[in-house]
Amino acid sequence: MPPVVFTSTSLTELDRFMAQTLCSHERLDIQQVQIRRTFMRQGSQIIGLSMRVEGPRLMRSHAIWAERENRILFYDSAGHRFAIVKLSESPEISQIAA
Repeated sequence: MPPVVFTSTSLTELDRFMAQTLCSHERLDIQQVQIRRTFMRQGSQIIGLSMRVEGPRLMRSHAIWAERENRILFYDSAGHRFAIVKLSESPEISQIAA
């Protein structure tokens, strides 16, 4: 189970945390999966990050960082939410846009 609160001011740390949490929940080796990242936009503004981990047998799990809500939502391969992590600090959204 991931922590209830996570702190990171680095986009790299946040990205690694999301990938490790998804792989750990699905019992996957992070070196053996494909990770896809998509920036979420509202108009021309970036509002978050979506991550999809693709494993064997068409297994796909997701994590969504909603920057405005300052939280990460984790979904397993069946589409069920298995965790919500509140971010006490998060990277600046401007880091993504740069």
